[in-house]
Amino acid sequence: MKLNQLAMRSKFILLSALICIIFIVAMAFIKVANNQTATGFERFYQHNFMVTKLSADLKQAQDGILSGVRGLQVVYLLGLQEQAPELLKSIDENVALTAPLIQRISQIYKGEANLLTALKNNSQRYEQAAIEFKQAMETAADNKADYAIYREFVDSHSALTTFFEQFEQANIAQVAKAQATAQQSINFANTVFYLSILIALGLALLL
Repeated sequence: MKLNQLAMRSKFILLSALICIIFIVAMAFIKVANNQTATGFERFYQHNFMVTKLSADLKQAQDGILSGVRGLQVVYLLGLQEQAPELLKSIDENVALTAPLIQRISQIYKGEANLLTALKNNSQRYEQAAIEFKQAMETAADNKADYAIYREFVDSHSALTTFFEQFEQANIAQVAKAQATAQQSINFANTVFYLSILIALGLALLL
């Protein structure tokens, strides 16, 4: 009787010890998975989200340049020169916004280096073309810029628009990658948790 009690007690102690070990190991794996998930979300916010937000701010400023230049064309065409100063100010203000935004994007962007270079080059080309177009209209006797200057402004804006579509697609791909990594970590943690329960139940039945 005492031997049976000792055997049962030993089995219970062994089972308890094994279950504790299993859950300690499982918790360690789950902790690692949780850390990976947290790191993934932090990377998503610091890189993907902020790049997307700053890119949208940059595009808004560059669209503001376009609106100002187009408005200036209409004002000069209709002979409403008294309205030009307000549009000129708007163009200058939007141009001033772009450089700091590009600098901030450069500091946090972790994607392809060639895309960042293309962002800078296309933005600089467009802004320079807009400034030259604006100045040409200001200084011309009839407030009309040469066709070559106008054409460069149009082409630079078209190139910038095409690039932004590519840049946004790259950012979307990075977001999808971050989400997939986070989901993998969550799935791994769930698998480890349920597997540890099954192993513990299996040991309980065997012992």
